[in-house]
Amino acid sequence: MTLEKFGKAKEEWLQSFLCLPGGIPLHDTFNRVFSALDPGELERSFIEWTSAVAELSDKEIVAIDGKSMRGTKRSNNKSIVHMVSA
Repeated sequence: MTLEKFGKAKEEWLQSFLCLPGGIPLHDTFNRVFSALDPGELERSFIEWTSAVAELSDKEIVAIDGKSMRGTKRSNNKSIVHMVSA
């Protein structure tokens, strides 16, 4: 499921804490945003966030799985698409 499809499926819930005057962003918008992020900084932020969540969850376990998608590397881009599931 793409972020756009997830957003549309959960739009009412997301609008309870996000201002979305233009609705759910399109797939291309998510792609541009994630392409502009620094991978090292994203990794550090993700680790900090998961650590904070783990501290607040009263010892519940959240399984996190990551995959690199084959065939997603473009010749002009040095990275491929990575997916994380929790």
